[in-house]
Amino acid sequence: MKAIEIIHDSFKPVTVTANEVGDFYAERINGTVEVQYFDEVIRTYAIEHESGNISALGFMGKYRTGNKLWRVSISDSFRFDRNGEPVERITYTHFGRDDRSGNFTKSGIFFAPKQFYAR
Repeated sequence: MKAIEIIHDSFKPVTVTANEVGDFYAERINGTVEVQYFDEVIRTYAIEHESGNISALGFMGKYRTGNKLWRVSISDSFRFDRNGEPVERITYTHFGRDDRSGNFTKSGIFFAPKQFYAR
């Protein structure tokens, strides 16, 4: 088991209001999902995309090189073979920017829904 992983078959549809999560997320969130977060399982708001991929919300994190906190989504996708067939489901984190550079090494991801949805 990975340190952070979406439990894919745990998705449940829900409707949220802007009072709960703000206007931006209220238009996008369409369910909740369980996330294996180290030794515990957390149920959090999520977006199930048309592709079947899921993005779990409510996490914060920072880069190794700074102290600023960023909103983090935990997402899953498929890794495909050369023929375009899905081989395995992968989990990755997204900090809202292109962070492939080595200068943007991620560290300290934690569950903080109040901070995530703060306006």
